[in-house]
Amino acid sequence: MRAAGRLAWYERLLVADYYLAALLLLVAGLLKVWNKPELSELLLSLYELEILPFQVVLAIDRWQVPVELIIGTIALYGWQARKMAWLLAAIYLLFSGAIALASQGYLLLPIYCGCFGAGDAATPALVLILRNVMIAVPLLFFSRHLQHYTLCQRFRTS
Repeated sequence: MRAAGRLAWYERLLVADYYLAALLLLVAGLLKVWNKPELSELLLSLYELEILPFQVVLAIDRWQVPVELIIGTIALYGWQARKMAWLLAAIYLLFSGAIALASQGYLLLPIYCGCFGAGDAATPALVLILRNVMIAVPLLFFSRHLQHYTLCQRFRTS
C-alpha cells in the first residue's frame, strides 16, 4: 500500500509523458511561428496521392499552428488534463497515420514531416511513427486522479 499523495513509478511516467506530449506540441507550434515554413512536404504528399483535397490541405496549413499552440498551452497548464491527454493521443496517432499514408509503405525511407518547422531533418517514417505511438499510447491510460499533479491543480491549491 502506498502513502497518500505518492505516485507509483508508472503513474510518474504517465504524468511525464503527458507533459512531454504537451511540450512537444507547443514547441512544434512555436518553431513554426519563428521559422515560417512553406507548406509541409507531408501535406503536399497527401495532396499528390489524392488522399486530401487541396482545400483541406490549405485549411490544415492555415490552422495547424494556432491549434498546436492553443492545445499545447492548455495541456501544459493541465486544464481538463484527462480529456487533453486523449486529445493529445488522438493528434499524435492521427499524425502517425498521415505519415504512414504519405510513406506509401516505404517506412525506412526518410520523410520530411515538418513537425518542428523548417529546421528539422528528414527522418525515416518508421522512426516518426514509433515515436508518436510511444508518446500517444500511454496518454490513453491517463486517469482522473493524475489530474491532481498538473499545474492547474497546483496553482488552485496554492
